[in-house]
Amino acid sequence: MQPSEKARYKILVVDDDPEVNKALRLMLQFDGHEVQTANSGKSALAIFEASQFDLIITDYNMPGIMGDELAALMKQKRPSQPIILTSGNFPAEFTDGNLVSGVDYLLNKPVTMSEMRETLLWVLGPYAESRQIGLGAPGPHDEPPPARPIQPSL
Repeated sequence: MQPSEKARYKILVVDDDPEVNKALRLMLQFDGHEVQTANSGKSALAIFEASQFDLIITDYNMPGIMGDELAALMKQKRPSQPIILTSGNFPAEFTDGNLVSGVDYLLNKPVTMSEMRETLLWVLGPYAESRQIGLGAPGPHDEPPPARPIQPSL
C-alpha cells in the first residue's frame, strides 16, 4: 500500500524512551496519521481520558504502569479500544501463544515501516471487526502479518 491509500487514524503512542516515541511518531505521521505521544502510563491515561483515539500503541516495559496494565485500564474504560503492545523483549509467557488481557496485537521492536503498515491494517483494517466477533467472509487480511520471532527475556 502506498501512503496515499491508507486510512488516516488518530493514534496515541506511549513509550518512556523519547527516541522511540519520536521514531514511531515520525513513522506514523509519514503515512498521514495524527499522532500524540506520552512518556508514561500515567500521562497516557490522562490523555486517553481527555480524548478519543483510533489506536493506542504502548511499550510493555515502562516504569510505573507497565504496558499490559495500561492496556487493561484502558480496556476497562473503552472495551473496544484497539491496543498494540510493543517490546524489544517480551516475557516468555507472552510468547507461548497466551493472550495478553487488553491487547489486540504484540509487535516486536524495532519496527520497520512495512511491519507497522501491516499491523495497522491487521488491527484497524476492513476485516478487523469481523475477526474480533467471528463473523464475516474471509478476506485478504484474515491472517496476521508475519511476525519475527519474539525473543523472551531471560
